[in-house]
Amino acid sequence: IATADNAATVANNDYVAQSLTGQTIPAGSSSYPFSVLVNGDTAVESTETFFVNVTNVTGATLVDGQGLGTIENDDAVAITPIHDIQGNGATAAAGTFTVEAIVVGDYQTQGSGQLRGFFIQEEDADVDADPATSEGIFVFCTTCPVAVTVGDKVRVTGASSEFFNMSQLTASTVESVSVLSSGNSLPTPATVDLPVPGVPNGDLAAATAAINAYFEPLEGMLVTFPDTLSVSEYFELARYGQVILTEGGRPHTFTAVNTPSAAGFIDNEIDLARRTVILDDTDNRQNRPSDAPNTPYYHPVPGLSTGNFFRGGGTINNL
Repeated sequence: IATADNAATVANNDYVAQSLTGQTIPAGSSSYPFSVLVNGDTAVESTETFFVNVTNVTGATLVDGQGLGTIENDDAVAITPIHDIQGNGATAAAGTFTVEAIVVGDYQTQGSGQLRGFFIQEEDADVDADPATSEGIFVFCTTCPVAVTVGDKVRVTGASSEFFNMSQLTASTVESVSVLSSGNSLPTPATVDLPVPGVPNGDLAAATAAINAYFEPLEGMLVTFPDTLSVSEYFELARYGQVILTEGGRPHTFTAVNTPSAAGFIDNEIDLARRTVILDDTDNRQNRPSDAPNTPYYHPVPGLSTGNFFRGGGTINNL
């Protein structure tokens, strides 16, 4: 009689390996005691199982030689709302947190230039009634420990950080991500109504701060744009896979429709920034990679081609 790993493993200190040899079940008896020591630890884990195998039976017919031992999860863990991690400022609160939320974007593909992670969002948007806090966050994993899909409710434990001004949790171990349920409804997308309101003219720094403050509470969340957006620039499409979209029609160069003016140029740039969003693909590599030179660009779905293309001034609705 001997234990064998399944989801629970000796290496992870879940239980102590145990084996017995030469045991006898007396005639007329139907059982034999076999005890396995289960270890307690502080790791937050889902319910796990291990095997108990019976082999080399003599004097009887072996019908089922494998038993299943179950280690029930009784870990007491505090679940932190995502909005408490995001806060109402520009950076996430420092620390290691456990969250439960719905997967709203799956980008777990590994490799250089990939996002390598997934976005999660609380089931109900703005559950804390504070419009200045985001209900979503990105989960980064160098090697994602558990495959997730959009609509999964997951529990994630990880350290918070900022990466290029985007808040994230880093999930690095098998125990750091667990799928609690699948096929859940996604949160209702938050509405982004362009142009960004309340942006002052005449001061680029102040305008930039106001625009950033408008978008910060939406970081990591599903969003929708009710306005018709126009393709205003695609200079970086071939290199980075991104297109610039603008509310209010395709913009003109400032001096094409205005008398040259330094102050007017600044205000025009501010107005353009209020109405602009970048639609980016899922790949940060420059140009088409040598290992996939014919890979189509990712947007519009299912990828740009000679039969599926856009022109400058083309429009996108309900992004």
